[in-house]
Amino acid sequence: MEINFYCINDDINNFLYKFLLQLTEKEKRIVIYSESEAKIHKLDEMLWTLQHQDFLPHGIKKDGSIEHHPLYLTHEKENPNNSEFLLISNYLDDEEYLKQFKKIFYVFTDTNIKSFENAKKNWDFYKTRNFGLKCLKKRDGGKWEESSEW
Repeated sequence: MEINFYCINDDINNFLYKFLLQLTEKEKRIVIYSESEAKIHKLDEMLWTLQHQDFLPHGIKKDGSIEHHPLYLTHEKENPNNSEFLLISNYLDDEEYLKQFKKIFYVFTDTNIKSFENAKKNWDFYKTRNFGLKCLKKRDGGKWEESSEW
């Protein structure tokens, strides 16, 4: 199993919107997990209001028919839409849950010291569990640089 750490140095909401749009355009199914129900509702609202020209189909449990949403937001450890990808922004240690997914995206910002420090600590933890890890950082000029080291 692979965990890709995305280090974001600009607006995280814009990154998430573009990143998730690219995945859904490729007909990928994604679960976004947060430990906080309030964060999930905030993200749901952001996805509705940050729309540019493209609609980003997504849902939360209260929307119903959750198995049909290509992008599902939840604060519970579930995968009702049979996603192959999981997006997290904080530590998640439930290996049985993580194993349901082909790839995990861990998104954090380097402009927030606490977020950065937590990501580093989580990288170290996942490394001891022998997960395949990649760290992706955007460099000058907008190109992503990939590394297997922090």
